[in-house]
Amino acid sequence: LGVLTRHDLPEWERLCGMYSLWRRLYESSAEIRDLGHPVHGELRRTGQAVDAMAGNFGLTPVSRVRLAVQPEQKRSAIEEHLERTRAAKGMVAQPGVDPDAAGAPAAKKKPAAKKKPAARKGGR
Repeated sequence: LGVLTRHDLPEWERLCGMYSLWRRLYESSAEIRDLGHPVHGELRRTGQAVDAMAGNFGLTPVSRVRLAVQPEQKRSAIEEHLERTRAAKGMVAQPGVDPDAAGAPAAKKKPAAKKKPAARKGGR
């Protein structure tokens, strides 16, 4: 998505380190059947920390929705060709100008005429 910068590197490194710790705890917990063993509590706490940090980077489904980053829209070959042609001819898109009408201003709608109030009966 192109959103990360070099300023994000320390937090990214923390996430990677925490994930590495979680992975080692996960592998060692497979051998321990006692759910009261401290390794299981540490595994849970580390997993929660990894989830929270991963969310900050948009690595969970919910966090991706919150990021609301729109993927870059690809233009068709025709749109790119038209843009290059217009740029070469010095045509620049302007508000109110229809680029397909060779620079002619787009038709503007006239405002609706105001109705006159009806005259009162009785001479006043």
